Amino acid sequence: MKTLLLYDEASKNFNGVNLVEEVTSSLNSKGFTTKLRKIIDSEFKPCIGCFGCWVKTPGLCVLQGDEANEINNYVINSQLLVILTQIQYGSYSKDIKKYLDRQIPNISPFFTIIKGETHHQKRYNSYPCFVGIGYSTNVSETEEKTFKTLVKRNSINLHTPKSLSLVIGNEKDVSKEMTELSNFLVEVSS
Repeated sequence: MKTLLLYDEASKNFNGVNLVEEVTSSLNSKGFTTKLRKIIDSEFKPCIGCFGCWVKTPGLCVLQGDEANEINNYVINSQLLVILTQIQYGSYSKDIKKYLDRQIPNISPFFTIIKGETHHQKRYNSYPCFVGIGYSTNVSETEEKTFKTLVKRNSINLHTPKSLSLVIGNEKDVSKEMTELSNFLVEVSS
């Protein structure tokens, strides 16, 4: 399965553990073909909320000069999107959040009802499964719950067929969470 792993800088050294390598190893062991992309805040322009991606250039952000459109295209043509992010106030890191704001071209400006809630319609026929992996040594129970809720809500908004949210609070959690990731990978590849 074609996979895109987006990660922030700090994930390469979380309490001496390279989480990018750990996640990549889990993906490779299950036969996933993975493209890695480090997301750095300064490399992406902020979304300006112009909705040009919906009305002027449907499916493409009107901002040029960064890789957001290229990454969005890769996301839509993948079967799995994995985001590896430091948890900050129960949310994604500023680097990851800045890119995710630029994913809006991948959905339609029109609305639909999903399980009694209003959401944007799909722009494309298929969307990748989604795994959000958050890490932080000082994550509180409230922040962990907020992060898991955020991943779940984003997966609904991005029309992902299946999603998983994992939180790593220390190096001891890595093995347990990689086992859970491996189980999810088996599920989505079958």
